[in-house]
Amino acid sequence: MAQTTLSKPSWSQQLYAAFDMFEMDDKQGCISILQAVLSEPSVPRYWRIQALVALATAVDDWYDAEEYQQEAEILYRSTRNLFPRGCDTDMDTLLARNRILLDHLALELDDTMPDVIRALREQEEGEEQETDGEEPNTSGDDDDDDDKDSEDDGPDDGRDADSAHDEEDEAGP
Repeated sequence: MAQTTLSKPSWSQQLYAAFDMFEMDDKQGCISILQAVLSEPSVPRYWRIQALVALATAVDDWYDAEEYQQEAEILYRSTRNLFPRGCDTDMDTLLARNRILLDHLALELDDTMPDVIRALREQEEGEEQETDGEEPNTSGDDDDDDDKDSEDDGPDDGRDADSAHDEEDEAGP
């Protein structure tokens, strides 16, 4: 049992070996090590998140990189749920490091996002804003016309114009 422990490098050593391969432009070697690390179920979450971020950086395909990023984000959130801020200062420190890596990866993927995906996401955001705007009309264009009409009617006492006119008719001249 001691031989197995001694002959098997730690997760950090394996990851650093993968990082070195990446720096030497051996992306395939880097990817192979990272995939081997991720295939081990006993890899701690902290190292697994780092391996996923590194894998997302190493692969050439943007879509694969985004999948690794999403997997790392899910793992980060589930780990954060297990260890809420303030419960374990060591875990807070480790997760803060992972958060920095994830944020940098998100920026990198946003910068290299294919134009087709960017256009689709912008279109989806526009549709969401239109849907949100239909419930309460918060657009400035339609409200401006209503404001002009109410300014012409005089001060608003909280009643609509028709009910105010009906009360005047009932009271007489």
